Amino acid sequence: MSNRCNDTIAIDFDAVISRYSGWKGKGIFGEPVSGAKAALNWLMNAGYKVIINTTRSETWLVEEYMLSNGLPFDHINFNPDNVTLHLSPSKVIADIYVDDRALKFEGNWRKTLQDIVTFKVWWGR
Repeated sequence: MSNRCNDTIAIDFDAVISRYSGWKGKGIFGEPVSGAKAALNWLMNAGYKVIINTTRSETWLVEEYMLSNGLPFDHINFNPDNVTLHLSPSKVIADIYVDDRALKFEGNWRKTLQDIVTFKVWWGR
């Protein structure tokens, strides 16, 4: 891996950082996903800005989880660049998004529709 700096990575919380097997309720989190701590440490040491991007409303509990598990991050659901660039805060701006439910759109809607129809989350297989 190369050491790129100053890029922003928005990382989903459930099933990417915290083990997940479906919604269990507010404040109920799984153990950290294997390798998450090492990956977050590597990203932070390489100079990436790490934003935890979650739909959970209890962000203070997500913050407590991250801190109590020694998981480094810069922000949760917030990127100061959104303010600086006068962008809507509803989607955190990032160079890369890491999410267990994401598809990469590569300009081909036929392929994307096929990917949608056959999509399965890694933890639900």
